[in-house]
Amino acid sequence: MDAPDNRTPAPTRVRVGLIGIGLIGLEVARNLIASGIEVVGYRRSNIGPFVELGGIAAGNCAEVVAGADIVLELLPSVAAFESVFDGPDSILSHVHPGTIIASLSTYPLEFKRHHAQRIEQAGGVLLDCEISGTPMMVARRQAVVFSSGDEVAARAIEPVLEALAGRQFYLGSFGTASKMKLVANHLVAINNLAAAEAMLLGVRAGLDPRQLVEVIGASAGASTMFAVRAPMMAERSFTPAPGPLGTLEKYVDLVESMAQSIDTATPLMDVAARCYRQALLAGRQDEDIAVVYEVLEGMQRPPSERSPK
Repeated sequence: MDAPDNRTPAPTRVRVGLIGIGLIGLEVARNLIASGIEVVGYRRSNIGPFVELGGIAAGNCAEVVAGADIVLELLPSVAAFESVFDGPDSILSHVHPGTIIASLSTYPLEFKRHHAQRIEQAGGVLLDCEISGTPMMVARRQAVVFSSGDEVAARAIEPVLEALAGRQFYLGSFGTASKMKLVANHLVAINNLAAAEAMLLGVRAGLDPRQLVEVIGASAGASTMFAVRAPMMAERSFTPAPGPLGTLEKYVDLVESMAQSIDTATPLMDVAARCYRQALLAGRQDEDIAVVYEVLEGMQRPPSERSPK
């Protein structure tokens, strides 16, 4: 059953711009439009589903920034962001005093800082924001949004964030949201691997995989990742992928970089990273991260840890 819709309608005069209308971006648009917010968006291809929701298609990023009170950016990569940031039809070309851009994508923090400074020089504000949740969680308004940076701007966009997610947190100085997202995805990576290990242990012990999903899901060992991914493991259904392995790779790299920079041991993440990279080497980057279940299937206990016959 879907979560109850307790959102407070945002002011109808607000027009939100959306740059990046992928799996999560489309669900963000759906929630905003359902709340009575007018949404203008840009995507290089396949803009049809967004328009079918009631979104207004823009011809480029400049039109989005020029025609919106608040802009949400949800592009998939550093390269994608850089390709639309500069130039005559770009994000930066139409930033003006009062422009608020919430960057909801995960990039290296210094990359976000650099572009925040350039937007500030043009009179606008770039907020460091993040969404924690799968596309399905966003659709059900079960995702969580973190925001950080200029507090006045962050408070100004709260009605919009409330329309797209069930909970939101303002975390303080710029960059705090990015750090919190990495901590969250550190746990996603580890908990997903733990779910896969538990499922494989149960199946090889002779338990029915669907029964494992039901019973463990109601037990003290349950987790969000188990609830989302264990059914996929039980059915060996890894596409379409709500969380592609190729996307997780970026987070693994960023978590490892952050841990190294602050000299923090992450032994569980170290093991998880090796398993995910093994799946990537097998060419499974377009499948969901639940596919790590099949990576574990191909592993054996080290001879030194096997019980004597």
